[in-house]
Formats: sequence, C-alpha cells, structure tokens
Amino acid sequence: MSKPDYSATRVLEVVPPKHLAAIEAMPIADLRAFQDVMLSMADMAMAYCSQPRFVSCPGPKGSVAPTEASNVLEDMIDLFSAYATAAVENAAASEPVTAMDAHHKAWTLLQYHANHTADNLPAFVALAAEMARDWDDARDRD
Repeated sequence: MSKPDYSATRVLEVVPPKHLAAIEAMPIADLRAFQDVMLSMADMAMAYCSQPRFVSCPGPKGSVAPTEASNVLEDMIDLFSAYATAAVENAAASEPVTAMDAHHKAWTLLQYHANHTADNLPAFVALAAEMARDWDDARDRD
C-alpha cells in the first residue's frame, strides 16, 4: 500500500500518531466500517448542536449564540471528521487484492465524495465509473 497524502487535510493536526498508525494498518473492510462509525458520530454530534438546549437565547439584538457545550461538540465533529478522512485517505492509497477489497474501497471513497463533492457531479460520476472498473477487474482476477 502506498502512503496516504494528508497534505490537504487536518488529519496530522488532529489525529494522534498512535491512532494514525493503527488506521494505516487497517484492512480495507475495517477502514470502511471505521469511516461509517466516525461519520455517524459526527452526524449525531451535529444533530445535538442544532437543538435549542445548545443555543443561548437571546443574544445581542435577539441573535442566538452557541453554548460552550455546543462549541465542544463542534470540536468533536472536527475530530470525528479528521478520523473519517484518515480512513478515506488510507482506503484511497490501498491496493485491493480481492473483489471484496475493491468493493469496500469503492464504497468508502464514494460515500466520502458524495458528501464532499456534491457540487461536482461529473467528478463524482467519473470516480464511480473508475471504482466500478476496478471492482470489475478485481472480480475477473478472483
């Protein structure tokens, strides 16, 4: 497996080296499962931030402001997102051995890009086509 490129992300700022090493050692199926959990945790924290109990009302001139608890939850969202990104970067750098590996790699990357490149449908479609070709090639090798 080639080394993932974290340069365009906050992964190295947020994820401790010990955890990064563990993520880099994960098989592709584990990367997919780990990414799912991290995204679910981020979504759950985000949902709580939206609740009225995490907003101070009224603020100046009737505005609303996040509570300190909401600020901490937002930091946790960043943390979960960085861990999910580390999983994605490692999946992207992986070389699938089996068709199932190619399947897990494809869904890990597609799930991430569906959430992060929603405004660039042609790029997403191109990635999906590439992942489908890779999966088909892997099935032919199996």
